[in-house]
Amino acid sequence: MLGAFSCNVALALSAAAGLRRLSQGPPWLDSLAKAWTFLLVCAVGAPALVALVIAGVGWLTHDTAGGVSFAMRWGLANFLGGIALAPILVTWIGEGTGWLRRISARRLAEAVLLAAALLASAYVGFPAASAQYPVLACAPIPLMLWAAVRFGPRGAAGAIFVITLMALGAALTGRAPFAASSPEHTIFSLQTFLAVLSAPFLVLAAVVAERRRATTEVQDLSARLLNAQDEERRRIARELHDSTGQNLTAALLNLRGMAESGALHDNERVAVEESGRILDEVHAEIRTLSYLLHPPLLDEVGLAPALRWYVDGFIKRSGIAVQLRAGADIGRLERDAEIALFRVVQECLTNVYRHSGSKTAEIHLTRLPEGLLLVVSDAGRGIGGEATIGRSGDTLGVGIAGMRARLNQLDGRLEIHSSPAGTTVSALLPRTRAGNVP
Repeated sequence: MLGAFSCNVALALSAAAGLRRLSQGPPWLDSLAKAWTFLLVCAVGAPALVALVIAGVGWLTHDTAGGVSFAMRWGLANFLGGIALAPILVTWIGEGTGWLRRISARRLAEAVLLAAALLASAYVGFPAASAQYPVLACAPIPLMLWAAVRFGPRGAAGAIFVITLMALGAALTGRAPFAASSPEHTIFSLQTFLAVLSAPFLVLAAVVAERRRATTEVQDLSARLLNAQDEERRRIARELHDSTGQNLTAALLNLRGMAESGALHDNERVAVEESGRILDEVHAEIRTLSYLLHPPLLDEVGLAPALRWYVDGFIKRSGIAVQLRAGADIGRLERDAEIALFRVVQECLTNVYRHSGSKTAEIHLTRLPEGLLLVVSDAGRGIGGEATIGRSGDTLGVGIAGMRARLNQLDGRLEIHSSPAGTTVSALLPRTRAGNVP
């Protein structure tokens, strides 16, 4: 038994080392390709190769040493050892212990609850399965699914390890699931059950981790694109204000000088004055456009004054009555937070003007214990009738997706509730990202 145990551990270490060798650095089980590499090459391939050698030795020695039957039992046992121990070695130990310090109290409590439920399900289910209810051997499966989805490869590896230990402990006391007429058949059934049970959850955890990582790459890309867009808006607004605006002012001065010189005929003077009025309108439009692209008040005095300026201009341009209520304690926020909330208001009021048909809108900016809450509501026709839009809603347009991406970048939350009586958009920034800055 000591020799078999030592062999199992040695092969598990070999499988872990092989996985580290074949994968592109830690983490080693966070993708489907890595999971299949581990299962096919390390966990299955190495024991199968050794079992083949054992079978060959038996054939050469006429079963005086080794043999096919022994090779099959040996290969299956070591496959189980590799699939139960190697993932623990590479995910819990091989990646260092820094991940332990990053676990929040809430996640730790969830992990403890999950471990307790796994132990209870195996402690109750396995003995019952060995008696008259074999289906109860599957009692840990929902919990293993929980571990794989919520905690990724590390959770799946831990769950597999716990269930394996509990199953082996039950076998030592004669309470193993799938109990057969002989101990050899019981162990064979148990090994097969655990091996078949473990592989899908390792693959599932790898797929979940890969999907989460891909999502985080998309969110990072979206955040970079939004930041680049804001910087480009700021640059264009500065160019329009400083360069184009000054050129228009110079042209206006030249036209006024010509009109006041007395050297023009009446019809020429009328044309020059008309051109001056047109340039005045163009200058005002460019000034408004530059401010809409990036209001200088946002950088100079903060979010609340910039919103008041924008709302006043929106009321004049649209004829929609907008009420803005901003708490006196709003103060200055981080630059990214101020830009994000300003763009949310800008997008919401644009949607009110273009789509809702509402003649009124309300904006509330309030500090709460959990963070800063922005609520924009109207009394329009709603978005496609009765609807409640949570974290999804990407089909509703680039504007809503952009608002959601901005809030996600700041660990915030965007919720949209819509009905035929109107639409309410709520944006919450957590307290850690919505604190006052000097």
